[in-house]
Amino acid sequence: MMGRRFLGAAALLLLAAAACGDPNAGNEPAVAGVTVESPAGGQYASTGLISGRVQGSVAVKVGEEKELVMVLFYGDGSPVRISGDRSVRVTVANPALAAWTVTGPTTGTLRGTATGSTSLTVELVRSGKAVWTSPPIPVTVQPEL
Repeated sequence: MMGRRFLGAAALLLLAAAACGDPNAGNEPAVAGVTVESPAGGQYASTGLISGRVQGSVAVKVGEEKELVMVLFYGDGSPVRISGDRSVRVTVANPALAAWTVTGPTTGTLRGTATGSTSLTVELVRSGKAVWTSPPIPVTVQPEL
């Protein structure tokens, strides 16, 4: 009887440990920041490494669609690999001014819809839960010409 209880308790512990997720997740370095880039390589804004503050901003005109790439990085400057249970989520603070459309794992299109100022945040999502969130990155929507 005691042996069965021990085996049952051991099985429950194994199930609980498996439910906790990736055992290596705790060994992963912390995300230090993100750069918002053009697919051609130009940088619009960045957060992280030195001050943790945002440097730069993104500008888009009403009716314009601007392709953007989000590059998350660790403290040593190496990029965060986005695959498996990891994804990047971008949120525009005021969707009446600008809209974000996902086009790939770390890419999307920002479309200006009305003149004004808003911001976007970038999140690293693991298994559906945000594990890192950027500070707000300024976005200016300018009048169309």
